[in-house]
Amino acid sequence: MRNSVRLVCKAACIVGLLTAGVSAEVATFSLEVAAINSTSLAGGPVGRVVVNPGDVLTVEILVRDWSPDQKERLAAFQTQMDPQTYASGSSGYVKPPNFEPEQTSQRDNLENCFIDVDEPRFIHAGIQSIPLTDSVSSGYRWTSILLRPQLGPISPQDGTRFYCGTLNLEVSDDAEGIFAIGFIEGTNNTGLRNQRGLAITPVICEPLIVVVPRIDWRSSAVVETMIGGLNGSPDPTPGKETDIDASGEVDLTDLAWLIDLVNLPPPSPEKAAEEAEGEGVEAYVTEGENAGE
Repeated sequence: MRNSVRLVCKAACIVGLLTAGVSAEVATFSLEVAAINSTSLAGGPVGRVVVNPGDVLTVEILVRDWSPDQKERLAAFQTQMDPQTYASGSSGYVKPPNFEPEQTSQRDNLENCFIDVDEPRFIHAGIQSIPLTDSVSSGYRWTSILLRPQLGPISPQDGTRFYCGTLNLEVSDDAEGIFAIGFIEGTNNTGLRNQRGLAITPVICEPLIVVVPRIDWRSSAVVETMIGGLNGSPDPTPGKETDIDASGEVDLTDLAWLIDLVNLPPPSPEKAAEEAEGEGVEAYVTEGENAGE
């Protein structure tokens, strides 16, 4: 039963990562992918993606819901990446291109760490501010400070996300597993200030979940359909091939099952016959359970 237990643990890990720290109407920073290899994702930025080694992700730093009493104006923010999370998967890394060379030379990595002040969703758009980035330190930082704090925006408290900066991340050739890319938390590292210069608390930091399977999913139509759903293009009629856990939607739990299924030993002829009769998933899982005992 080892394989079955491992699948359950993996699914629980994924769900936990996606739901940890979620709370209604609380100031929240999130890291979300806006594009993969310069191709924008359908539906806008998302907080979880499935990618291949070698992919380059355009990641946006977003903030929302900082005015629960409709009095807090956002006069300043700062975010700082936790570089240890770049290697949070099973192997390899997901980190900024040219990370080590720029760190060694103590040069800013301006192409991969910046604030687009012309972005209409920029939190301080149309207001005089001092936007700054720091990519000399290993924990890249983004900040913007209003010259007139009393003009800071009030959050509509409806989940609308506002842009704070951009980070490019590259998936290494040997990357594999589930990466949770996140911030260094704490008001001195990642936080918000109101019009009176006081810290806005609490602040939740949501990590970016990057899944790098052990297979090249683009070689399989079934897996490609699944990944499309995870990246914002849901399958309107999920079948048993993609909706593996029969939940009615294609999600990361299905991906966890699929990764294990494609890496199990080939089924026996008897099990293959059962699959053809519509019992494929159970047949493969049974085979894996027997192999793991």
